[in-house]
Amino acid sequence: MKRQILVFGKNTKEVDILSSLLEEIYDVRLVTSRPELLSAVNNSGAMCLVADVSIPSGSGVGLVQAVRTRGGGEMPVVIVIEPTDIQTAVQIMRAGAIDLLEKPTSASRLLDAVRRAIAMAEALHDRREAKIFWTLSAREQEVAVLLAAGRTSKQAGDVLGISPRTVDIYRGKLLRKLDVPNVAALASLVGRATRC
Repeated sequence: MKRQILVFGKNTKEVDILSSLLEEIYDVRLVTSRPELLSAVNNSGAMCLVADVSIPSGSGVGLVQAVRTRGGGEMPVVIVIEPTDIQTAVQIMRAGAIDLLEKPTSASRLLDAVRRAIAMAEALHDRREAKIFWTLSAREQEVAVLLAAGRTSKQAGDVLGISPRTVDIYRGKLLRKLDVPNVAALASLVGRATRC
């Protein structure tokens, strides 16, 4: 499954070129208005935002700030901008963009920036999951680790000195608390959480 990214900008030839470069590797969702962008940031499940800012220089700062304050606080933002002065570039980066590419930019620079943004988004997601895992009670963590290791309810119950039915109850609670659909997804989350 391709990772989804948002591409924002006026529906110009340049934005279409950015989208077509990225569509070879990613699931690209093109948005052309700020309200649509802010809605997409909150609801799309996208890994990062690539914004083509070809309008006045202050708009890059405003755009990044709007994304940060409207629910996309952790979404990595890559800005593609007309050549600009250093002060504007610094303001955009301080607002929270993780990369700033001046036009014209090469396909390899754009793809590298998106790869870094996605890696950052995945690391943030893993840390968030790890934080949730470590808020579980000690018993919930023990049950999660045993289930993740492939133990049956009976085997986990024997190790912990509880009944298989109690393990099943913990399993249900864990799946709900950690928002995972099954034990395989639980095992993946436990693996990531214990690595962080």
